[in-house]
Amino acid sequence: GFDTLVPYEMLELHPIDANREGIESGDLLEVESRRGQVSVTARVTVRSPPGVVFMSFAFPERARTNDVTSDAFDFITETPEFKACAVRITKLRDADEDSLRVQRKIRLAGEVRLPTDLMPA
Repeated sequence: GFDTLVPYEMLELHPIDANREGIESGDLLEVESRRGQVSVTARVTVRSPPGVVFMSFAFPERARTNDVTSDAFDFITETPEFKACAVRITKLRDADEDSLRVQRKIRLAGEVRLPTDLMPA
């Protein structure tokens, strides 16, 4: 069922950040760090706080999130460092119909939306 609801990697970003950058759910984005880049679909959500984005590591065959983060780890325990890094986000293109269909399924599954009166002008 997971692949039906979320068939590919998404970058979650807060509505305030999305509004500032002209990004809507379903838009195709390039996420770039000093280590690498990956293309993903946007998901505008209040689950990520303003100034922070989130990506899973659930789709390595489709979007290699690890290419953007650090490969550092503790050499004694071999525990990876927390997967956090600065990224630049560039909008590549507006959402296509497939992306919009997936976004609608996600909203039906219980997405919380920020009231528009809390959005900056």
